[in-house]
Formats: sequence, C-alpha cells, structure tokens
Amino acid sequence: MDKCPSRVLLSKLLSITMSLRTSACLQGADSYLTVVVVTVIVLQVNNGALYLPPGVYRLTKALDIRKAILLRGAGKGLTTIYIPVSLTDVYGNTWSESGPGSNVSDYAHGTGFINWWGWDPVAMDRTYLANVTAPVRRGATVLQVSSTKGMSVGEWVRINLDDPGDGSLVEDMNDGMLPSGQNQKGAKSIIRHLSRISQMGTGWIRLERPIIANISLAYRPMVHKFQPMIQQAGIESLTIAFPLTKYPGHL
Repeated sequence: MDKCPSRVLLSKLLSITMSLRTSACLQGADSYLTVVVVTVIVLQVNNGALYLPPGVYRLTKALDIRKAILLRGAGKGLTTIYIPVSLTDVYGNTWSESGPGSNVSDYAHGTGFINWWGWDPVAMDRTYLANVTAPVRRGATVLQVSSTKGMSVGEWVRINLDDPGDGSLVEDMNDGMLPSGQNQKGAKSIIRHLSRISQMGTGWIRLERPIIANISLAYRPMVHKFQPMIQQAGIESLTIAFPLTKYPGHL
C-alpha cells in the first residue's frame, strides 16, 4: 500500500523540466513513484521532461501518460524505478489473446506498468498514400508504388500489410518456423513497418530501414502517412528493475 498521503505537494515547475523529488511523497532513498503524484504533475505541462534525481522509486500501479512527456533519470544505476509486483498481482489475469477460459496471461503482448496512450491511425481516409505495386523480398529497401503524391524525402511512412485470410503472412514472416494463430488469419495491419524515405523517383521510393518481411501483393501492401498523436515521449537515463524470480515457463 502506498505510503503517500492523499494530499501531496506538487513539484515546482521549472520551465518544462520538473524534479519529482520535490514532491512530498518522493523524498528519501526509497520513494514511492505514485500514480496520483505523477498524473497530477503531468497535468501541469503539455510536453517536456520529468526529472527523477538519483534514488530508488517504487512503482506498484500502472502509470498512464497521454502527453509528450519524457521520464528522465540521472543515469543508469543512479535512478532506478523498482517494480516489485506483476500486472497480474495488481490487476488479476483478466484477459487473454488465447481466448476466454485459457487461464493464460498475455500482458507481455499488451499494456505495461508505464504506458503512453495515443491514437496512431492507419486509415484509408486519413493516412493512405499509395499501393505497393510489386512484390519484394525481405531486406529490400526500394518499393514500386502507385503514386508518390504527398511523399517527400525525410518523411516517415508506414508500410502496412494485412493477412489474406489464411495465416500466410505470419508464417512467412517467421520463415515457416511458427504457424499462425487462429486470431491472426485475416487480421489487418499485422505488419506496420516504419521508415523514413531516403530517396524517391517516379513510381518508386527508397526506405532507410529494410523491409522486415517478404511483400506479396496478396498482403494488400500500402504506404501510409505516419501520424502518431504523441511523439518525443519515452524513458531515458534510468534503470527499471524487477525482483529476481524463477522462470515459470513461457506463458
């Protein structure tokens, strides 16, 4: 149970960088990084960095952020966010990609203890730029496209691939070593490959990042704009630690 009182002293705002240690609940070598404190602090700014000075900060509930906020520590091993519990411990095993009644937790494929939430659309009416018009092999960087209208060198784009309904995209992505799951057959946007455009010409673009899977026209390959709701957010210069536990086996 968190030691922090319900009434907290918020951090003093210094430009867009704030020190969490100035909060009443975050003093001492072993402080509680409470969801209440951080959430209220985040409400004070639209973007920027929250600085965590050297120390160990315990996090026991999920922290959800919906802004371009960076959590910045004093360095590896100096600032540590320690998470002593699992998501199942806190919230229970309430969902599974394997279906109801499977008793299998899929938190590894879902949310975590620190989450940035925002809209990252792939939509024909909002982000569509062009079709990929010729198949390529994994590792390729040049794509033939139906149009380059709306594209420019240096721009981030997303190559979107759908499974045609038989699971072949997932199996091909794994080089035949892993069969597709039933819920992956016919799934949309199974692969959403991000890259900047490094070169372009009439009917083609070159990507900075090689394609991670074979592209077949059966996968309905398309080029979309990359328009995330939140950018320049994340974690830097700190350590995230968990207690050492015996590996119970995969899922």
